[in-house]
Order: sequence, then structure tokens, then C-alpha cells
Amino acid sequence: MRSISRIALVTLVSSILAVSASAQRRLDLSDKSEPERPQRNEGASRARATRTREPATPAKKAPARKPARKAPVKIPASAATIVQELKREFEAGKLRTKSEYLTENPDAEMTAEVIMAMLARRHGTSDAMDAYIKWQLLSGLGESFTEEQVDEGLAAYRNAPAIQWRPGITQEHKRVLDREIKRYEDPSDLTAMLVDETRRVEILNEPILKYREELFKRLPNDFYVLQAALIDLYQRGEAGISPRGFVGTVAKRIREWSATASPDELADMADMLDELLQVKLPSYYVTIRHEPKDNSYKWSNQTAKLDEGGRLEQLAIDLANKAGQ
Repeated sequence: MRSISRIALVTLVSSILAVSASAQRRLDLSDKSEPERPQRNEGASRARATRTREPATPAKKAPARKPARKAPVKIPASAATIVQELKREFEAGKLRTKSEYLTENPDAEMTAEVIMAMLARRHGTSDAMDAYIKWQLLSGLGESFTEEQVDEGLAAYRNAPAIQWRPGITQEHKRVLDREIKRYEDPSDLTAMLVDETRRVEILNEPILKYREELFKRLPNDFYVLQAALIDLYQRGEAGISPRGFVGTVAKRIREWSATASPDELADMADMLDELLQVKLPSYYVTIRHEPKDNSYKWSNQTAKLDEGGRLEQLAIDLANKAGQ
């Protein structure tokens, strides 16, 4: 069992805060207030506080997983044809509902090695197009990555196309909407425009999220894979997306992983969940409200929730308690 050092925790927090250059400016990390939480097992708390670890050395610390260097893979001419066909599907708005292109159009030259190499390349003119093409290419692989493919698969997940932020979430867009609200005689028209733009972004995000989730599904329950999934959760919340169903998937996988994890790994995972849940996400505009006092109109804010129902919070508590047993 691989031992995970505190470096892993620092890596997650650093990765979260480096998701975008503007994230650090927008998030109020000094706000540490939080609601009262259920008490953890005191034994677990003591174990985490008193556990000693040997100084990290190159041989003992847990470095970030990186794909081993491989010889360049020759991409066959048929791959370009496939990419062009998928681009046409995307541009025409005729998107497939599942990853199936290579299942329906098998190509002997599209080997697993070629497909994995193509996942590391950029395809298309937008993140959504890039994700759609890669999502369809995954249909040429097995249901799970082989041991030889895991590192490249994890790299593809970590470097997946960026999630598009919903309208009304950046300070720049909020300023524009604040100005526009004064120009409309009927503010409901502006609300309708924001709803339409939000739906357009949701459509763009569909292949991006499906590609990310397909990668996660094919990866093993490795500590680093689960770490990448937590960063994925944060990126969704930062973009204004409440990752409802995906939260359940990640929580279930972490619980399965915890059955064979060491106390150190369990404690580190609990710490990472705590850190994730304490990060303050940006709010976004949703609807317009009337202020009777000055007969004005203002935007109402909403914030995406990473942990609706407290599933991740309870998971962190359970992992910490198990670590102290």
C-alpha cells in the first residue's frame, strides 16, 4: 500500500487555488467561519494530531503521478478523417448522447496506443469541441484503462478541457449586468436573456462534463485519481455548477477505496475533503428583484453547492474516525 505524505494535501489545495489565475482574487480564503459540525471520534483526532511521519525523501514521499516517457506514437491518416467527421457533427449540433463513434465505426488503425496519444492533443477550436471529440474517441477503448494506460488516462483527466463558467459569475460580467439593468424598462427581458445565455453555456459544458466523467469511470480507485476527482468537483463549483450526481459518484468511490487504505491515507483524504468544503465559491446572478424602498431593481445572487445533503462532510468524518481506530 502506497503511503501518502502531507505533500498530497498541499498538492490538492495548491491545485485548487491554481485552477485559474483569477480564482485567488475572487475567493475569500480568510473566511474560515463554518457551521457547527458533528464531533469526530476523539481517538481519531488524537491519532491525527500525534501521528509522526518520517521526513519526506525522494524515495518515501508521494510524488504526483506522471506518465512514463514513451516513444512518440505515429498517428495514422485515418485519425484525421475521424476528427474531421466529429468536428462536423459538433458544428452541426448533431451531438451523440453517448461515447460510441468508434464502436459504430471501427478502424483497425485506431489502436489503443493511438487513441491514448490523441487524448493528449488538442482537437477543435473550442474546449467543448475538443471534449466532444475525445469523448467519442474513448469508445475505441475497453471499459477500464489497462495498467499501461492508467498514467496517461490520469494525465488526460487532469488536463481535461476547461469547464465553461456560467454567465453572471465573474466580476466583469456582473458589472455589465449591473449597468444593463438600468437600461431596461422591463427587467424581466434581461432575466430572460441571462437564462438563454446560461442554457447556451450548459449545452457547451455537456460534452466537457461527459468526457471528464467517462475518464473518471475508466480510472482505478487510486489515491491520485480520487484527488483529481476532488479538483474536478471544485472546478465545477467554481464555474457555478452544482455537481449533484457527480458528488455521489465520487463519494461512493472514496468509500470503496477506504476499505483497503492505510490510516495515513484515510487521514489525508479526510483533510482534503475538509479543505475542499471550506473553500468559499463565487456567487453568480440568477434573477432580478424589486427594491420597494428606492423603486430600483437589483440582481439576486446564488452559489453552487458542492455538498448538498452533507454527503462529503459525513464522509470526511467517517474517514477520520476510521483513521484513528
